[in-house]
Amino acid sequence: MVGFFPAVAQSFAESGGSEERFRYPLDERHLRSVEGRLPVPCSGAKLVQMGHRMAHATVDVMHNIEEGVKDVSAYGEFETMIRERRFLIEGLTDMGYKVETHPEGAALIGYHGDERPERAEVIIRRAQLDSASNDIGFVREKDGRFRAIVSEYDRSIGYDDKWLGKVHQHYKEKQTLAMAQAKGYVFRGKEVVQTPNGPQIRLQFVAR
Repeated sequence: MVGFFPAVAQSFAESGGSEERFRYPLDERHLRSVEGRLPVPCSGAKLVQMGHRMAHATVDVMHNIEEGVKDVSAYGEFETMIRERRFLIEGLTDMGYKVETHPEGAALIGYHGDERPERAEVIIRRAQLDSASNDIGFVREKDGRFRAIVSEYDRSIGYDDKWLGKVHQHYKEKQTLAMAQAKGYVFRGKEVVQTPNGPQIRLQFVAR
């Protein structure tokens, strides 16, 4: 089923009611493309380029005088359901990235080493990605959610909707852990379970 599915934490008690389990989707269906504000299918969304009307995309053209060629690098922006910077940072760190944080925003750097006009509060620098990568950033929107800024090239090598789905998975896991522990639960473990809506992560807790 194609649609917009916010991550949902479900809890239930087993035989005695001492154990709580929280479950949420393990895929990228929580994402919505900024282009047209349409739901993103499970198979991944495509950023539709519509010339000068392309929403929230910046094209930076650099001219190589010696060779007479143009290198074009485009950034696209994608909505997420991520709201809390703390858990975004913890989730990205859990994925192995060294994250920079800039509350007032800092410029992203392109693969030429050029400073781009896009700015972000949470940044993964290009050196951690690929030799031809651009920085990846997350910037907060007016409604409180974070928007991911990813270049066209980086999406083509794997930093796409599936990758953003993994970012949200780690974010939601960190958020759920903190919420459960604040209520006195002790983390027991996690597992991947198959459901009619696809694989989901199940976090298991026991009451103290």
